[in-house]
Amino acid sequence: MKRILTAVIASALSLFTFAGCSFSHPKPPVDSTPTDPSLEAVYSQLSEAKTAFDISQLMTAASDSVIYTETDDTQPFMLYFDVLLSSFRSFIITEHNGDKYLIFRYNYSAYGSVLTELNSFEKKMNGDTLELKADITTEQTEQMGCEPLESNVNCILRLDNDISGLIIDGHDYTPYSGGTLYIGDKVGVLDKDLNITVPVEYDMIRKITGLPDNKVLYHTYKDGCGGGILDENYNTLLPPEFGNIFYINDNKFIVMKQDSSVDTNYYILSTDRHGNPTSSFTEGFIDGSETFFNYAEQVIFGVRDGNRFKYGVIDSDLNIIIEPVYDHISTFEKTAPTQFYVVEDSHENFAVFDSFGTQKTKFEASSVYDVQTAYNESLRGQSYK
Repeated sequence: MKRILTAVIASALSLFTFAGCSFSHPKPPVDSTPTDPSLEAVYSQLSEAKTAFDISQLMTAASDSVIYTETDDTQPFMLYFDVLLSSFRSFIITEHNGDKYLIFRYNYSAYGSVLTELNSFEKKMNGDTLELKADITTEQTEQMGCEPLESNVNCILRLDNDISGLIIDGHDYTPYSGGTLYIGDKVGVLDKDLNITVPVEYDMIRKITGLPDNKVLYHTYKDGCGGGILDENYNTLLPPEFGNIFYINDNKFIVMKQDSSVDTNYYILSTDRHGNPTSSFTEGFIDGSETFFNYAEQVIFGVRDGNRFKYGVIDSDLNIIIEPVYDHISTFEKTAPTQFYVVEDSHENFAVFDSFGTQKTKFEASSVYDVQTAYNESLRGQSYK
């Protein structure tokens, strides 16, 4: 058995952080093309590739990582470690020169302790599940921050039996089922067979949380184009052409798009899943710090008023629910029929409006917290009409 230990290069791991993850201030869509011919060639390769194997020569992030191997020839397996980088506790089984191999990333997580050496694995079959117990060497180190310290080792083990399950140090590992693939600062999506289902040409693919019924969607961003939406199977729901995006349903979105011909430089549009308009545009912008979804299917928007902005609320058909004349608006009870807004006028007075645009309380010199708390208490025991 041959064991290779090399230093982990931190800069390689730094390539896998999300870029532009905020909804609040998206980069405006602009015409942008790479000027470096070599970069253009790489982008062309990424957009045209059908499988991960087509771009294996571009995968370098895991090439200098720590490796534990039971084969002398590690090069044919390096691609799999790039694939597994974005997948937690997954494994891949592959064949090479007539032998079967198990590919996974061994993870050690502890407070004030790091892994310094992976010596061996004790192997035991339990039915068709392989159980591994690692013999490791660790050392104490200064704890930085409040999160446990992570150590990872890329592992290549020869398989003598067919397996369907894997347990390592008591932790269940699952067969690789697909996920994101990063090449430099670009990201795409693979299926379980390493076919590329979303081209590796995005700057960001990020899971969206807070949707009803535990629905899974992904927010995408492509520099020079804008943002879009993928469904749970990474099918395109909305092409990457927009600024802030507000989800109504799988075939309807409120989006923001740049247009230099309007005063605010942005307009708001209701679109279908293909990005086709379903209503006339409203000049203004969507407040991207708002939640991605709410019960009333409404969104706060802003319009220019001289050298400042005023805020109001529109529904999914861009009908104005609350006129854009207020300095600030906050949303409360976002997941309930009792959804309401606290608005602030230019004199720092606050009042409550419901999701039908009806003013429910008088303006008073108070605070957002006090006004929403008092109104919430008044709603207790009442039915919303």
